[in-house]
Amino acid sequence: MPLPTPKNNENRGDFMGRCISDLTDKGEFNDNKQRVAVCMNIFKDAESKASVETGEGDNKSLLP
Repeated sequence: MPLPTPKNNENRGDFMGRCISDLTDKGEFNDNKQRVAVCMNIFKDAESKASVETGEGDNKSLLP
């Protein structure tokens, strides 16, 4: 199944909540530690490809 990706202007805190919930609902990965790590890596990857970043910490948002 495809993994969740950050939506335009979705902040990191909202993405993490949505991503972990989505992976839990699909039964992906064994525990929450793995889900958190996967979701953090997805956000970091999107961050490296984003042209604009706003905010800091969990309020950081990305634009393509």
